[in-house]
Amino acid sequence: MYYQPPTTLKLTLTDDLAGVWSVPVPATVLLGVGESHYLWALKGKEFHPSARLCAAPFPNIYEEGRICWGANTAPDVNEHLAEETWKLFFQTPFNGHLTGHKCKPYPEDVRKMLVGLAKQKARTFPINSLEESWKTLDEEVSKLCFPTLNGG
Repeated sequence: MYYQPPTTLKLTLTDDLAGVWSVPVPATVLLGVGESHYLWALKGKEFHPSARLCAAPFPNIYEEGRICWGANTAPDVNEHLAEETWKLFFQTPFNGHLTGHKCKPYPEDVRKMLVGLAKQKARTFPINSLEESWKTLDEEVSKLCFPTLNGG
């Protein structure tokens, strides 16, 4: 698991919103389980296991938080490489795949919000725009890491 407090990153978008955009991003948590990586956003500025998860406001992430690496080779899950995996995800160009249901203002395509934040030169990500779930981080970690204990 890797936690990254709110920060600003340069994101590369392809397709109709092509460009490199400097964008504020909310706090994020990356979790590697088996051969999959998951990424969620958090509303707070500090890590807390009982934090309510939000959809990560980026393309290429399935509804449950699993990262779609597309044609890229997904890195091996390795606790010692978690930060590098997080960086690799954000260095990968984002296309129009899996862009919906990530933020309230642009439910059809989160990339429009990211570009808007970049054009406004926003310094912080508007956390109230995040799509919040009923799941908490500790519940999701327990479900994914210990499925037999959770009826899976």
